[in-house]
Amino acid sequence: MIRALVISLVTTLVLAGCAAQTPSLRAPGAQMASMASFDVNRFQGRWYEVAGYHDGACAIGALTVTVQKTGDVTLTEGPCRDATPRQRVARLIGPGRLQTDDGAPLWVLWVDDGYRTAVIATPSGEFAYVLNRTRDIPKDRMDAARRILDFNGYDPAGLRRSRS
Repeated sequence: MIRALVISLVTTLVLAGCAAQTPSLRAPGAQMASMASFDVNRFQGRWYEVAGYHDGACAIGALTVTVQKTGDVTLTEGPCRDATPRQRVARLIGPGRLQTDDGAPLWVLWVDDGYRTAVIATPSGEFAYVLNRTRDIPKDRMDAARRILDFNGYDPAGLRRSRS
């Protein structure tokens, strides 16, 4: 009896510790949907981080998306806080869903009709960013991005404009 209680307590503490290490920015149990009509070829090119869930300093700075002949997608992030861009390879695993070579899923939640503004996030709620083709984003598209984040379980009040 005591042994079972100790095992239960240790398991609870371990699980609580794991949850504390990777806090989610999303509401627990919230549904999340990627963009069904996503076109990776139109998504290619340079994107600038204009907002995200952080202290206001940029996290990725910019994202350059390049579709390779193999169908793989090269993602180049940065530079931002340091001068070293980070490059990863991803593959399309579903509509608006990319899986990076380091195992991180990246979902495109929304792109406007002109492929000028996008919202990307992870299903775990680890991060979410608003990207734009230029560093300045019109109010209507920023408002739309906030609504998309809210719909997918993110608190729009936590979204901060990025400084590069």
